[in-house]
Amino acid sequence: MRNVRTFVGSLGIGLVVCFQTAHAAEASGRWTARFDLGGTIPEDAEITQFGGPVSGEKMKLDPGFQFDVGAGYRITPWLEVGPELGFTYNFVDSIGGLSHHDTTLGQILMMANVRLEYPVKSRLAPFVGAGIGGAASFLTFGGHSDYYYYYDEPDGTGSDISLAFQLFGGVRYRVAEKWNLGLEYRYLLTDPQHWDIQWWNGQGFGLGVESIRLHSICLVFTGEF
Repeated sequence: MRNVRTFVGSLGIGLVVCFQTAHAAEASGRWTARFDLGGTIPEDAEITQFGGPVSGEKMKLDPGFQFDVGAGYRITPWLEVGPELGFTYNFVDSIGGLSHHDTTLGQILMMANVRLEYPVKSRLAPFVGAGIGGAASFLTFGGHSDYYYYYDEPDGTGSDISLAFQLFGGVRYRVAEKWNLGLEYRYLLTDPQHWDIQWWNGQGFGLGVESIRLHSICLVFTGEF
């Protein structure tokens, strides 16, 4: 319940930002729309529970990808606020000393961002920003089979909702009057996550980690309206 409350609260903040910026933008027309696409480099996650409390074990994630779409409103030439919806996807290499085929971790991110851009007249400009919101994560373990059949359903699945934070920065280049192309670094950090895994045979177990941390390098496409 705590994770649900923090997620709902964070989503509420994002909706308030959306409503306020949309109302202001009707008069001023300073909207921006953005699309990011790139790769992720994960840090090993500290396992806190694997069927029971554990310590000193890691959940190792393989490099993956992410994409995000967002909108913003420029309050000033250098300050922008707005919501963002994103997705990250990584294969899981191992959990402690164990591994299971085709195990994946997907996260849906709902963030409210603040972005600062150095106001220069040149085509090239640096920017930094930060965001807070929620991460809905889905942990999936392979697909099970027996001697005669292969099943499309995964062997086990679990989901969770947690608070999430991000920092980002990069440079953008104005390629046309209202269009920009940029390169961006992102760092994502979530609160502790816990998945109640439901296995295909009706059994289950709990798996928890201290947090999920991802480093990302993305191409950023931005339009101004």
